[in-house]
Amino acid sequence: MKLSPKSIVYAEPMLRSWLAYQAYYRDIPGISVGIVHGNDVLFAAGFGYADVTKKKPATSRTVYQIASISKIFTATAILQLVEQKRIDLDKPVSLYLSWFKSKKDPKISRITIRQLLTHTGGIARDGRTPYWIHDRYPSERGLRAEFLNGVTFYKPNSHFKYSNLGPSVLAALIASVAGASYRTYIHNHILDPLSMEHTDIQITSRIREVHARGYGRSEPGVARKAFTKIADAKALAGATGFSSNVTDLSRFLSAHFLGNRAILTDRSKREMQQTQWKEPDGYKMGLGFEHWKRGKLNTIGHSGGFAGFTSRIELHQPSKIGLVVLTNVINGPSKSLANGIFSILSHYSKRSARPAKHLLPYEGIYESRWGDEAITPLGNKLINYDPYSLEPLSHAAELSLLSGREFKITKDAAHAFRNETARFTPTHGKPRMFYVAAFPYRRKKIPIPHRT
Repeated sequence: MKLSPKSIVYAEPMLRSWLAYQAYYRDIPGISVGIVHGNDVLFAAGFGYADVTKKKPATSRTVYQIASISKIFTATAILQLVEQKRIDLDKPVSLYLSWFKSKKDPKISRITIRQLLTHTGGIARDGRTPYWIHDRYPSERGLRAEFLNGVTFYKPNSHFKYSNLGPSVLAALIASVAGASYRTYIHNHILDPLSMEHTDIQITSRIREVHARGYGRSEPGVARKAFTKIADAKALAGATGFSSNVTDLSRFLSAHFLGNRAILTDRSKREMQQTQWKEPDGYKMGLGFEHWKRGKLNTIGHSGGFAGFTSRIELHQPSKIGLVVLTNVINGPSKSLANGIFSILSHYSKRSARPAKHLLPYEGIYESRWGDEAITPLGNKLINYDPYSLEPLSHAAELSLLSGREFKITKDAAHAFRNETARFTPTHGKPRMFYVAAFPYRRKKIPIPHRT
C-alpha cells in the first residue's frame, strides 16, 4: 500500500485537533510532530508545552532528547565508512578497535560490525551500571571495562539481544577509523551536510535555548516531576546521546529516501533498510533500522526513551513519507501516536478526497455530559470520531449533507443512530452546537496551534 502525499494535506485539520486532544487529555506536557514527503515537510506542529512552568509552547523547532534514535546516526556513519572502503561489515570489531577483547570472554573478539548493528553480538543490554536510574553514564574507560570483564550471553549471530553497549562500541570504532572524535565525524559527514543545526550529542548554548524540559511519570494525585537537566550520555552517545527536533529529523529522514544522495548511496540505504535478522515472532531488524508492520503498511525506523523524553521516527519508503513524533515525558505514547497518525493517513489515502470547503467550519471537538465527540470533513462528508481513541477512524460515523446544516448519519459503528439526523447550530459561522438526534454537544475549546 502507498500513502498519498495529498492525504497529509487533507488530514491536517484532523491531525491538529486529534493531537491537541491527545496532549491535553493524556496529560502529555509537550508533543512535536513532523511529516515529510520527499524533501518537503508537509506537516509540522507542536502541542502543549516545552516547559510547563514557564508556559513555553512546544513547536516544530523545540529540541528533545531522542535517545535510541541515535543508533540510526551511528549506523549511517558506519555505512559511510563502508562506502569509503575503510571498514568491512563482516570483519571482527577487534580488527579496528584493539581494546575490544577479553581473556575472560573470548567470544568478544569474534563479534563483527554487522552483528553489533543488528544486535546479534550476544552482548549485555547495558552492562553493570544502572545509569538509567542515576543518570551517570560511563566514560570510554568505563565502557572498555565492561568488555574486559566479559559481557556476552550468547554466541555471536545465534540470538537477537538488544544492546546499548554495541552502538557505543561502534561510535568508538568510528572515531578510531576516522581519526577524529565521534562528535566531529557526525558533524562533518551527517549534520553539517544536512544543515541540522539543532542536533548534537552536546547541549550547546544554541540547543539549550530551545530544548524542552523533560518530565517524569504521571501518577494519581501526584504532579509530574520535572527533570532539572539533560544527562550527558558520554561513551554511550552513539547509542542514546543525541538531541534533535522535528525540523532536523525531517531532513535526516529525507536523506534516507532512495534517490537522495546527500549522505549515503542508494546501495548503502538498501543494505541498511533490508531485513538482516528475523525473530520467530516476526520482529525484523535491519542495520540500525527496526521493521514494523501495521496491516498492509510496512515501515522502518526507531524509537527512543530517555529520562524525561520518548520519541519515534518512521519512514515508508514506497511512499517517501516519513514521520517524527517527539514528547517530553518519560512514558510518552510516541509509538501509539505514530500508529494513530499512520492510520489517519491510510484512511485519507484510501478516500483520496479533498475536504469540501463548505464543510471546514464544522471541524472541532464537541462535549456533553457523557464525553466528547470530534467532527472532521473528509471529501463531501463529515466524519464523527472519538478524539480520545488512539485509532480514531477505526470506529467512526459518517454524516452526509441533507440540507442547510442538517445531515443524515449514513454510517454508525455503534449501530445506534444510523439513518437518523445530526444538525449544527447556529446557521452562520462556526457552529457552537452539534446534535446527534436529540442529544446536544457544545463546541469545546482545546488549544490547537497554527503551523510552526
